[in-house]
Amino acid sequence: MMAIRRLSVGRRNLLERLARSRAARDLREFVWRTVEGLSVVMMLIGLWVTVTWLIEIGAPALARWIGWM
Repeated sequence: MMAIRRLSVGRRNLLERLARSRAARDLREFVWRTVEGLSVVMMLIGLWVTVTWLIEIGAPALARWIGWM
């Protein structure tokens, strides 16, 4: 906030207009979509790890516990 106070009125106006510009809005949208994409990828990786654990470790352990094997 202190750095903005030291700017001239014209430069501050220019920065405020740039922050509200279509390019800034597009950049914010791109960042948001990237974060959404990464979260979906992380959820899919977590699902993959969970299903793999169930198939390789959980199901055989349950079968031994029940007495099927």
